Amino acid sequence: MGYFDFESLFTFIENFLANFGVDNVDFVKFIGSLSVILAGLALILTGGYHSIRIVRRIRVMRLSKNNDDIVSGFCDEKDNRLTIRLQKIDEVPGCLILYITGYIDMYNANYFQKRVAKAIESGFTRLIFHLAGFNMVSDEIIICFAVLLKAVKPSGGDLVLTEIPPKVYEVFQLLGFSQFFNIKENLEKAVGFFSQK
Repeated sequence: MGYFDFESLFTFIENFLANFGVDNVDFVKFIGSLSVILAGLALILTGGYHSIRIVRRIRVMRLSKNNDDIVSGFCDEKDNRLTIRLQKIDEVPGCLILYITGYIDMYNANYFQKRVAKAIESGFTRLIFHLAGFNMVSDEIIICFAVLLKAVKPSGGDLVLTEIPPKVYEVFQLLGFSQFFNIKENLEKAVGFFSQK
């Protein structure tokens, strides 16, 4: 029996609804209904393994109405070229997923760093950057991630990059990015990286 990637399905649904302005409270209601259907389907298709993962994923997710519910003052500034959504992982202390949509260049790199610095100041030092919606690589992004890594390391933190689009990943590989940063292929492995620490 083949493997069905429910993690990607959840991410797709969440991003799809966010693009239409559906807030996370509506998403939680929607995903609650959907989870029952998917858990049943997973039970039938995989003999139970994925249904447990689905329920675990829903339990782990703490979706809030906006980012300020997780990091106070996070939404004080906005940038049209870059959207950052936050998700706290309850099972891993200090762990935060940052869903990045758009791009980072010389005009908004400072904005990006200041937003993430707010999260670090709030005690989140285990940062997962979900880059599925990230569509451009520049020198600034490399500098930003290096600065952020330097900020979290002294307190035992780290960065993980995940769900990197193939073209962006190719550039990361050419630049030797994978030698300095933890890159995991999906969200589950990224959270697992911090769970083992």
